[in-house]
Amino acid sequence: MAGRPTNSEWFFKNILDSLKDGVITLDERRKIVAFNPAMESIAGVSAGQVMQRDFDAALPELAFFGEKIDQVYRTGEAFFDSNACLRMRDGREVSVSLVVSPVTDDEGGSRGVVIAVRDISYVEDLQRADRYAEVVNAFRFISSSIAHEIKNPMGGIKGAAQLLLEELTDSQLKEYARVIVSEVNRVSGLLENLSDLCQPAELRLEKVNIHQVLDDVIMLETNRAREKGVSVLMDYDPSIPEIPADPQKLMQLFINIVRNGVEAMPEGGTLSFSTKVSDQFKVTRSAEHQTASRMLMVAVEDTGMGIAPEDLDRAFTPYFTTKEGGSGLGLAVSMNIVEQHGGRIKLESRPGEGTVVKVFLPLGK
Repeated sequence: MAGRPTNSEWFFKNILDSLKDGVITLDERRKIVAFNPAMESIAGVSAGQVMQRDFDAALPELAFFGEKIDQVYRTGEAFFDSNACLRMRDGREVSVSLVVSPVTDDEGGSRGVVIAVRDISYVEDLQRADRYAEVVNAFRFISSSIAHEIKNPMGGIKGAAQLLLEELTDSQLKEYARVIVSEVNRVSGLLENLSDLCQPAELRLEKVNIHQVLDDVIMLETNRAREKGVSVLMDYDPSIPEIPADPQKLMQLFINIVRNGVEAMPEGGTLSFSTKVSDQFKVTRSAEHQTASRMLMVAVEDTGMGIAPEDLDRAFTPYFTTKEGGSGLGLAVSMNIVEQHGGRIKLESRPGEGTVVKVFLPLGK
């Protein structure tokens, strides 16, 4: 647009900027002439980096469907791909749907194409969460009765072992009794975690400063991180308001995440915390109406070993673990805490490049 934009141009620019779908417009020479903020977020590049540049050169991650764009130029018929995977320049893989449509003038002549890109990874996350919920509900039904039956005999075993400790004089036999008590305590701890997963305690909601919670967690875990040679970085958004949450549950949630991150970096590394207001919403439906509230996102990123792709979908499954001596309940309990708060949790990881845990929590009304 040359000169000062007209009212009509401002109006259409505002529409483009307001869309949640990414939009790219190419002229008849395949030069990029429009690139909206949503597309900047999806691609991880700014409009200034790509405007007036050749499409293939500016966005090589989208060049794989360049033939389809040529086809739209040539035939004037739109192209649609409902499930494409884009490998972005920062290493992210984004699931998207693509629509490429011709742009014509009043006489039907070709003036370029418009490409609409919709990030559908959020939908896939919801579908994955639904599948996980089905597995966990079945697990809870079976595990709750098993945990109840185990607690009573374990209490008897511990009591008997403690009596033996008082009566025995042989030091080696007393050591055996101590091992019994120690192992019973370990099993009891697993049962407590299992109880939290099967029948989580009711939330005690209050206004919570998420940054204060994170600072408290970091303070508690500083020594553990320092012993492993792990440094901690924080990048907080100061505009985030207090949220309705259970502070003790959030402490438990982020301690689990931090400990997993530190353990993933046995040779040292960096653990980074960042917060921001997400562009995602929590939708609440009732018989009368539907409401939507914004979400905040807390990202905890480590530079550790990463998670293999085949293990990523199972990471939140109870008792699944790749760590020697791990219980496999930490992330399952963490997901349960997030779901109690009406949020969601997401893992992004690549072997050898580290892991990002993203926690989304409602900001409230």
